Amino acid sequence: MRKIKVLHLIECLERGGAQRRLVNDLKLINKDRFSNVVFCIRNGMELSKEIEALGIEVYLLEDFSKGHFGKLLYLIRYLKKNKIDILHSQIFWADIYGRIAGKIAGVKHIVSTIQGIAHDPGIPFAYSFKQKFLDIAVGKIAGTKYIAVSEFVKDYIARTFRVNKKLINVIYNYVDCKRWQTADPQAIKKLRQEFRLRDDEHILITVGRLEPPKGHIYVLKAMPAILRERPVKYLIVGDGCFKEELLSIARELNIEEHVIFTGERRDVMEIVHLSDIFVFPTLTEGLSLALLEAMVAGISCIATSIPPNLEIIEDKVNGLTVAPQSTEDIINAVLFLIKNVDESKRLRLEAQKTVRTKFSGECNVKMLENYYLSFLNSQAA
Repeated sequence: MRKIKVLHLIECLERGGAQRRLVNDLKLINKDRFSNVVFCIRNGMELSKEIEALGIEVYLLEDFSKGHFGKLLYLIRYLKKNKIDILHSQIFWADIYGRIAGKIAGVKHIVSTIQGIAHDPGIPFAYSFKQKFLDIAVGKIAGTKYIAVSEFVKDYIARTFRVNKKLINVIYNYVDCKRWQTADPQAIKKLRQEFRLRDDEHILITVGRLEPPKGHIYVLKAMPAILRERPVKYLIVGDGCFKEELLSIARELNIEEHVIFTGERRDVMEIVHLSDIFVFPTLTEGLSLALLEAMVAGISCIATSIPPNLEIIEDKVNGLTVAPQSTEDIINAVLFLIKNVDESKRLRLEAQKTVRTKFSGECNVKMLENYYLSFLNSQAA
């Protein structure tokens, strides 16, 4: 039985949710059944070595051409020459390039994974009308099928792209449960020293890009009231365009000494494990890997009650939910978890159980493999 050839096309391989999802898929997918290759549209190749260590080739289209036409031409030639069975793209420009190249090259199965709701009006950093039109038009011309990372995203794709729901398959984002359940105690000890954390302090953490839609500002505004009740430190892990604004707000609130901006880190898992409460104040999301990772790590979790988060967290069952933009809700939720130790422990155990049951890698990659196979089975029939 010949291997099924899959070309994965993504904008770049910087650290992000879509990129981590791709790396995890490639680690777990059946190498005896599927032959994989990865192409990037632009530079930003931080995760390429991790993929190459799996024996999978990674190509950067900028190495072959700086212009749009040249990149497309190279991709078309590669698809034809190597007789690719499935072209699987992620993130806007990869979706556009992939659908055009795949259609011209005669690739029978073109798939796009959609992680969020970037076309919705009113969403910060939403795509332009031109981008939305291009996305919809090229998707229809190429006969694109879609993977949604949540039921919420599936409904969004059907509504926005005017796609029949039969063409949309939900395969949840997931985590490596075994990897995230434990961390090196010595590494955690060193981090506590690096961040100068006291034993009597409760550690809050948020992991994600420093951009307005992620909602860090609402946790910062909650900090003065929390500090009046308990000693806490707030670790903000990540980087982005909103960093200077957040630093300014921390200074205005006179809480700089209680807030640590770690920047981008390679030891996120260890930082999560040294924390007590994961606060996820996001205003918009597809399905958060960072939230899933904190849950399986055994950290108490607070998340906004937006629809995709509610597919993961049930309030007072496996975590706490708060209204988006509600500083008051964040204050109450943090203090509740600090003051109710037994209840906090119960929620953590239920959170771990949820992730192992519904968001494990083995289960969701098997779904991806079966999805790929369904294309060829229907073609054979």
